[in-house]
Amino acid sequence: MDELLQKTHNLQVTDEDEEWEEDKSLSITIAKSNLRGRLCTNSDHCKGFLKKVLGGIWRLKDGEWNLKIKEKFETGLFLTFTFASESIQSRILSKMPWYLSNGVLILGKMENSNESWKHDLTSFPIWGRAWDVPIDLLTINNTVRMAAKAGEVIIVQNSDVSKMVADGFFKFRISLQETNFLATKV
Repeated sequence: MDELLQKTHNLQVTDEDEEWEEDKSLSITIAKSNLRGRLCTNSDHCKGFLKKVLGGIWRLKDGEWNLKIKEKFETGLFLTFTFASESIQSRILSKMPWYLSNGVLILGKMENSNESWKHDLTSFPIWGRAWDVPIDLLTINNTVRMAAKAGEVIIVQNSDVSKMVADGFFKFRISLQETNFLATKV
């Protein structure tokens, strides 16, 4: 038994041992039908609940997708998703973020390392509106500056001052950090 346990300790890939064969096409293939996700929530969720809720929101049948809970932590879950086709995956990813059960689901393409999840699935794009800004303050610089107060600016729709005045607002898209999102939840 001890001999068997000793052999299992040798079952690891390290750079020191030798050169390992790499096939980059495997990552590309996996990225076409898989996503990884971070569900930012203070609520506890099981796989069955998430399958039911997300399947309903995404209008997917059981055979078209699957999910696995990779890790639970205090402020959410790390998940993996597998889809039957690249078109389903693209549709789901393009409409992100997904809001559910007092939280937000941040999705990203599957990459080589599971460790990077904790570092790069930390923000998501979100649209916002700034209402009732005085007309004389609706300059390009001011609208970008106001949007930046909410998060990292992706785009500000500020080219038509007449439209902004008529609508009573201007729209902007920012990248919001998940820590900021959870801090604002009650």
